[in-house]
Amino acid sequence: LYYGHLEVRDASGERLDSWIEGFAEAGVRGIRLVFDDADAVYPVTVDPLLQSAAWEVEGDQSGDQFGWSVASAGDVNCDGYDDVIVGVPGYGITNDGRAYVYHGTQSGLETTPAWTSQDGDYNDHLGSSVGSAGNVNGDIDTDTGLDCDDVFIAKAEYGSHNAVYVYHGTPSGLSPYCIEPECEIHSPAWGDVGEGMLDEFGSSVSSAGDVNCDGYDDLIVGAPGYPTVGATAESRGKVYVYLGGPAGLEYPESWTAEGEENGAEFGRSVAAAGNVNGDIDTDSGLECDDVLIGAPGHGGSDNGRAYVYLGSDSGLESTASWSEDGDQAGARFGWSVGAAGNVDGGVLDDIIIGAPYYDNGETDEGRVY
Repeated sequence: LYYGHLEVRDASGERLDSWIEGFAEAGVRGIRLVFDDADAVYPVTVDPLLQSAAWEVEGDQSGDQFGWSVASAGDVNCDGYDDVIVGVPGYGITNDGRAYVYHGTQSGLETTPAWTSQDGDYNDHLGSSVGSAGNVNGDIDTDTGLDCDDVFIAKAEYGSHNAVYVYHGTPSGLSPYCIEPECEIHSPAWGDVGEGMLDEFGSSVSSAGDVNCDGYDDLIVGAPGYPTVGATAESRGKVYVYLGGPAGLEYPESWTAEGEENGAEFGRSVAAAGNVNGDIDTDSGLECDDVLIGAPGHGGSDNGRAYVYLGSDSGLESTASWSEDGDQAGARFGWSVGAAGNVDGGVLDDIIIGAPYYDNGETDEGRVY
């Protein structure tokens, strides 16, 4: 790691003399960030810049859009090191798209992908969204005793139905499911397509956690353009949840919900919320996870709305337990949503919601709640 450009200022904005020095004491080696606080007004801000990425990879074709989507892949080869997945929806001269998985090791991420998926169809834009699906089939490596995580990859195919695919992890990495000898094109363990050509199915995808408390991770998929009538998308929005099981994700979806009005874009963002109410299934002893859904077009003037649906031993409840509206027209509250973890050290999980077009003295400066 390389630290540089150290700057230290006190509460009045005065810049303080500062420097970086090495040390070795009692067998411990490291660096110190040192500053002269004579006459400084506290609190003092110490601001170094950590330079040089520990790992970096770039696309190799013009128009690749390498890194359009990036995410943790979990631990797809069950070795105790987390892996990453990168979407490349512009790959190929016809925008077929690709996704790459890089394995983590003791020295960090490998620079050569351990697994590559290429859809191979014209204008599929495979890799428009990628991420960890958790462990949807509950498999564990018998040698390490660790979960083998799975991944999802979405494609945004122009002029056709969008799709979401899931590939299972194994001790040797993601299952290739080869349908071509060179293994560049893979058949997924699971996949589903949207109901309409303009419904944007899969524009938002996330692990849902374990919404029915059975030990298998589940998947949530948004289709903010649903429904489509002829060549027009009414954009009420629809969200689908698929339950995990011993064979992986089940067909059909176990739960759906729709936006409350046309133009709401319900499902523009979806995420696992963690466990916001702290409930545990008495039979399995497992937590029942909840989900978070954003509808940034709700309210007629794009105020936006976000919803939380609670998990239970029978799956997600049919009505939202909590919702909140944006407080400004056009702010598009709910454009992004996510689990915030436990930010106050209590016993319940918290959530975070973005409103990127919020105005407060500056146009579209944005606000987060």
